[in-house]
Amino acid sequence: MLLWNLDTDEVTPGQWVTSRVHTDWCDVSPNGRYLVSLLADYSDRHARKVERNHGLSDRWAVTNWTTISRPPYFTALAVWFGGSYAGGGGWWDDDETLRFYGFSREWKEVRPAGRIRVKPDGFFGVPDPIGQRLERKGWLPYSRFQAQVSAPGMSLLEAAKELYAIASGDARDRREAIGRLLVRSIIPKLEMLKPGALEKSFSGGAVHYVKVVTKRNMWPVFESSWRIVDTEGDIVREWRDKSARPQFLEVDHRGRVVFGDEGCLWAWEDCPKGKPKLVADLRENRFSNVPPPPWALEW
Repeated sequence: MLLWNLDTDEVTPGQWVTSRVHTDWCDVSPNGRYLVSLLADYSDRHARKVERNHGLSDRWAVTNWTTISRPPYFTALAVWFGGSYAGGGGWWDDDETLRFYGFSREWKEVRPAGRIRVKPDGFFGVPDPIGQRLERKGWLPYSRFQAQVSAPGMSLLEAAKELYAIASGDARDRREAIGRLLVRSIIPKLEMLKPGALEKSFSGGAVHYVKVVTKRNMWPVFESSWRIVDTEGDIVREWRDKSARPQFLEVDHRGRVVFGDEGCLWAWEDCPKGKPKLVADLRENRFSNVPPPPWALEW
């Protein structure tokens, strides 16, 4: 984790973490003091550590956990075990009020939230947490997402006949054929009618966040893309989500377009004129153990 001072463009390195960080379900409090994170680790080493430190032996329950920490450090002030990538993490109502995604009473609080008020959001599996956060931060709807859901196109009899044909066929092709059968017979058809988009304007145009539905391994999934457009609506630059690692694109308080791309941070002061300025090249950074300072351990 690191801090980017948008007034001076100074980048302050912070702390590394060996766990997977589900960035879609993370959020920084409005005053920048706290970060809520959703993390995951399915290793035996992690399970043994949690059992030793907290007495939790249910391996499934400890693979995902939510924390509150002080940026740019991951060392947790508060910890809850439980949830998954589709339930956990959260977003801030204000500087001292946190809402959980899909909060459950079965979650294990092993370190309390101190001064923070925690409220369940009650919604499990938020389909677009990035878009939800952007709307709270001033992005406006450019087009509303529309999709049509219809029932599977096969009857049970047709599905049974095809399953019999698969069972009597070549074993090498069975896995792929069964996957196709599941999609056709069980999974409802999801057809995108109109992509959804949010925008934030600046003097030379706008930045867009676009959500679409596509297929990945025969399953319908949500994917996102980011783009910069000029005042005529023509695309100046576009990023498509090819690796499940979301791009960072925003208009800062100085009216600059700021973004992350290929391990670098950029600021474009007179976009779309000129060129973006390289703020920091992070590609050579390597993991190291960074202990938190005393202030990062205090509320």
